[in-house]
Order: sequence, then C-alpha cells, then structure tokens
Amino acid sequence: MKQAIPKKLLIHSATLHNAGTQGIWTDTTETWLASLNRVRFEPYNRVVKTVDNTDVQLAALMFVDTRNSEIVPEGVAFAAGQVVVWNGIKYLVETVEPLYDDSALHHYEIGLSRGRA
Repeated sequence: MKQAIPKKLLIHSATLHNAGTQGIWTDTTETWLASLNRVRFEPYNRVVKTVDNTDVQLAALMFVDTRNSEIVPEGVAFAAGQVVVWNGIKYLVETVEPLYDDSALHHYEIGLSRGRA
C-alpha cells in the first residue's frame, strides 16, 4: 500500500454543491453537499472529453486523498456536473478519476472547468 498524500501538501479547503438548474421561468439554486478540507488545487490546462463526449478546457485539478482529506459529511460521492467553490470561484466538476494503489483506492483527481460553472 502506498503512502497517503502528506497533509502538508493538502493545504486547501472548498465546498461541494449540486448544480442548480435553469428553466424558462425559474432558477433553482445550488444545494450544499459537503465541506472539503485538506484537499489540493493545482492549475491545469488541458482539453478533455466529458461524459457527454464534448471537449472541455480544464482550469484546475483537485486532489482528494482517501486517508488525509476530510469530507464533511462523510460518504458524499463526487460526480460530473457538481460545483466546487474554492477561493470564491465556482468550478464545474467535469471529470472524476479514482486512482488506486496495489490494493485499494488511493485518491481522486477531479478535473474542474470555469467557463461552464
């Protein structure tokens, strides 16, 4: 089993929300899902394909370690289409990549875009 991402590298905090929907007559607001503590944001400049097969420019990667990151409440799952708010900026979750070591889930790398959030 590989070592966890060190806490000294997991220096950021953010919040996770379900995206609101925009209809013809109404807008629904985003709903809070979780607080994300001890995560890491890194600038990232790459075009990826999303689940609906469109090309999207990612602005950041968020690293969430399975041992040292704190997600409150526990058990919240990451999914494309959610919104992450970090430093007052809204990011849309485009990709969720679970990465494994030899025997178990090690961490998530979550691709975030700014233009569609």
